[in-house]
Amino acid sequence: LADEMVDDMVMQAKILVPVRTGQLQESIHSEGSFPSYQLVADAIDTSGNAYGGFVEFGTSLQEAQPFIWPAIYDSLSMYIPLIRYQIRMFIVGK
Repeated sequence: LADEMVDDMVMQAKILVPVRTGQLQESIHSEGSFPSYQLVADAIDTSGNAYGGFVEFGTSLQEAQPFIWPAIYDSLSMYIPLIRYQIRMFIVGK
């Protein structure tokens, strides 16, 4: 279930990210495994700098355009009821 949830987060982030060249969108992926995952957007600009964080959080010259955090929240809102149900079933022994 955790892998599925993280895959959904990646998919949501790819939908939400602003697209100019598609490089940032293509760079979105997850790293790690249960219980420790990371969502990563590591596209590199022509100067050799990763810029996903600047898009997500903004800069003094550019307004934030969040795509990672909204993807996490969207996915969690879908999966939390399922996780609660599975925990209940585990506690009850089914």
